[in-house]
Amino acid sequence: MEDVNDLELRENIQRIADADSVEDIQTLTSAIQDYLANAGCLRHIRKVEDKTVLVKDILTFQVINRIHLPLQRFTVGLKCLFVLQKSGSTPKHSGPGSMDHLFNIRFSMSGSSQQPAENQAVLFWRDYLQDTEEGETDTTLSIILIFATGSSGVPPIGFSPEPPVEFIHDRQKKFPTANTCELYTSTHYASDIH
Repeated sequence: MEDVNDLELRENIQRIADADSVEDIQTLTSAIQDYLANAGCLRHIRKVEDKTVLVKDILTFQVINRIHLPLQRFTVGLKCLFVLQKSGSTPKHSGPGSMDHLFNIRFSMSGSSQQPAENQAVLFWRDYLQDTEEGETDTTLSIILIFATGSSGVPPIGFSPEPPVEFIHDRQKKFPTANTCELYTSTHYASDIH
């Protein structure tokens, strides 16, 4: 009963629930007959006990069924925008595998002479994430996320687009850098591992 926000309707429902005679129930229901018809709750009252089913039907309609269609439409809207799928499948940065999947690794063209070095850098990246998760480094996965994206947590719908990981093929640069000024980040890893 307390979930019915319409105070006048709540009072009418309470009066029906408290009624002691068939005549009182019929008088009270005739006052809200249009509402009962629209709600699909209009019924003939033959005995006082019928009020229990009537009150239950009214409450079910008012609290559950009335909002079901708008909720369905809202859900369809979220699906159209791909928000619902993203929110249900967003990886949390609780493990190295899921942290790795937050990023879009951009390798050089297939067959490039730089690919072996890039593959090696990615293996080191994944090993580092594993070591971090297991507490074998002086950092945390959250700190890595802040460095790479500028965000202390994964947004509820994930990063869109996924932050790219790009490779800098410059022997002078051996440490990762991050660009967190853009809408998405670009994390660069030196692929020339020695």
